[in-house]
Amino acid sequence: MDANVAGTGFNNTSIISTVSCSTSNVENLVCNAAVQTEVTSAMMDDEEKKHMENDLEIETLQSELQSLVCGPPFSEEELEQGDDRGKFYTGLPNYKLLKAVFDLVVVPSMIPTKLSPFQEFMLTIIRLKLNSPYKDLAYRFGISVSTVSRIFSKWLTLMDAVLQHLIIRPTRESLWKTMPQCFQTLLVKMLQS
Repeated sequence: MDANVAGTGFNNTSIISTVSCSTSNVENLVCNAAVQTEVTSAMMDDEEKKHMENDLEIETLQSELQSLVCGPPFSEEELEQGDDRGKFYTGLPNYKLLKAVFDLVVVPSMIPTKLSPFQEFMLTIIRLKLNSPYKDLAYRFGISVSTVSRIFSKWLTLMDAVLQHLIIRPTRESLWKTMPQCFQTLLVKMLQS
């Protein structure tokens, strides 16, 4: 029984006694060690509150950094510079006309959101001109899809009420005069059947 264990120089008895000896030493250390803390629940609550405040501060600083680096999307200052983006996104030839339409439509007592009223207006114009999906606009403006939907509905209703008198609907006679001949004959055949 005292044979060497696989050529290690230890016999079975010495390995068992070493293990039992070290196990009893660990048990003595664990039993004799005392853990004492002077942390109260009030201190833990304070630390948790500080942690939450730090998280909020980090989020605020990240959004400020984002706005400093990228700037707000489609701000008046950005479009006033006169680059081609204003025409591409709105279909209006220049910033002056865009601003005139905005001033005509905007209501001073609008409920503020994360976006400025001008950015909300731009969101609506972009949706109308390019038929951009709500999700794309949400990513582009840094808001949720439901907020995009609410903003679009609000501005569409507002624009309809204010700009309705600018839409001229042609009369039936003027439509008939300007309609191509092939459509006129087709329409006559459809009405006779």
